Amino acid sequence: TDGADVVSLSLAAASNVTVGSDVTSAVTAALGRGIVIVASAGNDRLQDDGDVQNPASIDGVIAVGSIDQFGALAAFSSQGADAGRTDPNRKPELVAPGVDLLTTARGGGYQIVSGTSASAAFVSGIVALLLQDHPGVGAADTYAVILSLKTALTDAAHKAPGQATPHDPNYGYGVVAAADADALLP
Repeated sequence: TDGADVVSLSLAAASNVTVGSDVTSAVTAALGRGIVIVASAGNDRLQDDGDVQNPASIDGVIAVGSIDQFGALAAFSSQGADAGRTDPNRKPELVAPGVDLLTTARGGGYQIVSGTSASAAFVSGIVALLLQDHPGVGAADTYAVILSLKTALTDAAHKAPGQATPHDPNYGYGVVAAADADALLP
């Protein structure tokens, strides 16, 4: 109700989010209104449970994994599973910088952070800039907004060395590329 166009979620659900849960209901309602939801894929790679965390696992949500400064997958970045998903909803959709990033700290100052939460924030900022640069894309307030943004982001993503195409369970569709996605939007 506050008029958000983009919501960044860095949540780690302790258990599988079920249909009808508060999180699933809120995310589904937001997606239906054309609000873009970007979520961290999760940091359980070393004890991978076989899929991205919730709510990143929900169709329509843009799940984001992490890469380091060399473009290599972060050791902690959760792996996705197709689980009957089809393009453009295979998980994760994208990877973005998420290792040793400088950010503001609670209470003032700065700190170094790592995690898919930082990567999700990175992609959320890109989505906000894309919507600002292309106001017609967000004017519909429907799920079509999300599909057009997801398609631009996934089509523009840069492929990482050794990445399976068109989708990789680790890198998704590739490394987020803001300028290339911008060029694909009307």
